[in-house]
Amino acid sequence: MARRIDWTGVYSPAVTPFTETGEINEAGFREVLDYLIAEGADGIIVAGCTGEWFSLGDSERARLFAVAREHIDGRAKVIAGTCAIATHQTIGLTQAAKDAGCDGAMIMAPCFIAPRNVEIVQYYADIAKVGLPIMIYSIPEKGHHNLDADLIEDLKAIDEVVAIKDSALSLPQMIETANRHSDWLAIFPGREGYAPDMIERGAAGITAMMMNVVGRHVVTWYEHLAAGRWVDSRADGRVIDAAYGICLSKTFKPSRPTGHWPIMKESMKIRGVDAGFMRRPFLPLPAEDRPALERALAAIGLGPYAKGARVAAQ
Repeated sequence: MARRIDWTGVYSPAVTPFTETGEINEAGFREVLDYLIAEGADGIIVAGCTGEWFSLGDSERARLFAVAREHIDGRAKVIAGTCAIATHQTIGLTQAAKDAGCDGAMIMAPCFIAPRNVEIVQYYADIAKVGLPIMIYSIPEKGHHNLDADLIEDLKAIDEVVAIKDSALSLPQMIETANRHSDWLAIFPGREGYAPDMIERGAAGITAMMMNVVGRHVVTWYEHLAAGRWVDSRADGRVIDAAYGICLSKTFKPSRPTGHWPIMKESMKIRGVDAGFMRRPFLPLPAEDRPALERALAAIGLGPYAKGARVAAQ
């Protein structure tokens, strides 16, 4: 069976820049899109988890879909993050994405409420009636559901299900999904660290959150992996791993506990990309932490990004 969709390569979830008072910064959002595309992204995921969908109203998400589609203008695929707990809400967001001209929708099964598998299948079947290609999103750690190979078998009957962002933390489970479904389903590991094993087993590409920070290093790394140049991939892979260490507060220690979003956005601003602020309840990285973050990024070769060009550090 041939794959249902031609999506391949590096699909980057884009951050959503907010002003310090919490408004969407559309100029900053356009700058983020330009940066990711200049660095080689094949697709952009708008209003996903990295884009803080949980902080956005439906009309705001619809606006971001429209801005992204208009601004990208065919330079990359546009995948809209349309997940919501209630089916009718997800249908409305997915219809907004279709109306905006997006190429597809990335949809996590309803989080928090832990629906049964039969309800998950019906959820996707109802949304599929909109007629937009769907990238299902499995993230058991956050979503309280697990789209494993058996459940995907049940979703196979839905023609609009064409891809998966697989953020399961179980490599054996991800491998089983690839072995059973990569012939028809475009599989994108949701964490960069799983990409080598998954690409070897037929994954179509990767969804790369860390591209927001490291830029083209992800694309070069993916190109080496896809060509089987495993040794050549290691240098860029080390940069990606090191950036994760910084953003997850493993090798960079902020003065107060924080999640990865504030560190990632501040890293982008240090590099010259207008990533803006978080919406509350998240707090920005304290100003006194910025010099240490600058040093941490410089230590892994990530200096200022030259707008309109590729990253200076290669």
